Amino acid sequence: MANELENFILRFLESQGALLDRPAYGLIDVVLPDEVSRQLGVDGYLRLTFEEEVAATHPEAIHLTYGHPLVDRITEVTRGMGHAVHWYINQVRLEKPDLFGVIRREIGLANARLQPEKGSQPRPQLHHYLRFNFKVAFVTDEKQEELVSILMDVNSGQPAWELDDAWDRVFLEREPDLPDIPQAPLAWHPDKSGDSSPLSRETLRLLQERAARAV
Repeated sequence: MANELENFILRFLESQGALLDRPAYGLIDVVLPDEVSRQLGVDGYLRLTFEEEVAATHPEAIHLTYGHPLVDRITEVTRGMGHAVHWYINQVRLEKPDLFGVIRREIGLANARLQPEKGSQPRPQLHHYLRFNFKVAFVTDEKQEELVSILMDVNSGQPAWELDDAWDRVFLEREPDLPDIPQAPLAWHPDKSGDSSPLSRETLRLLQERAARAV
């Protein structure tokens, strides 16, 4: 849980122009721009830690955990920054040699054999992926909270576990650089007419329900 919180806080600070330094294990020194420090109501210099054992030996450090006032203030600021961002994965190899051979090796059928349709050719399609971030609360004798992130394949309606595992190696860009290729259909959508937009409000609402069940 600490890693999720640490990633969220440090990414926010860096996006706001803060300078970060790690002087020792578990310690992060932060220099904030004046506007950001005023917005958060803190000094321009902070020493942070997300580790309980580090906080015990460095009382000068602010120990950030879920429910800390500074975490709550940062959360409120991010809510006013917009709820979504759209990126493109351009570094994709559209030509897949022996694509049907790959499919045949991945799918096994009892007493049957996959055969390609006569004259069929591979056709690239545009797929969308959507990352949902959920705030999850575990309520027992005490309440614990954590941020849970899940990447969903918009077109299949299923979690994209394999891509999520490789997400740190994916190069994201702000502008598309791929040729104009057709949209992949939404295989799971109740509207089978083919007119459903993969990023429409209704599609995202239904996909969010699937993501919540997966979480």
